[in-house]
Amino acid sequence: MTDPATQPTPNHDPHRPTPTPPEREGRVVELWQVPGCPHGAAYLPRLQHLVDAAAVPATVRTRVVTSVVQAVRERFLGSPTVRVDGIDVEPGAGRRSAFAVSCRLYRTPAGLHATPPEDWIVAALTAPHPSTPGARP
Repeated sequence: MTDPATQPTPNHDPHRPTPTPPEREGRVVELWQVPGCPHGAAYLPRLQHLVDAAAVPATVRTRVVTSVVQAVRERFLGSPTVRVDGIDVEPGAGRRSAFAVSCRLYRTPAGLHATPPEDWIVAALTAPHPSTPGARP
């Protein structure tokens, strides 16, 4: 008996790579937020503008965190959180552990801000994809 998973598909050229499914093309940008945080939903149009201006193929998605259990599981540092390909745009965020269902403040050289600085988002969008050798951790 032949395994159908190993059989070539009609018109399949074995010398060409299999096309990437549409949901995996480009970058995945996620805006994570909690209900009631005024900065999350208000930031979405600006985030979409930054993605468009970067001219990088990307899909923007929103995610909602509603419980502490979910915040811990998702390593959610507060609302809004922006991730590109699953990585928080804030440098050093991966080392933090103050997970919470709350609004978030970003500490920058210019002071505290309710949203991440635009240059962090642009840097994350234009950095090598995490699956690329030598990409950011």
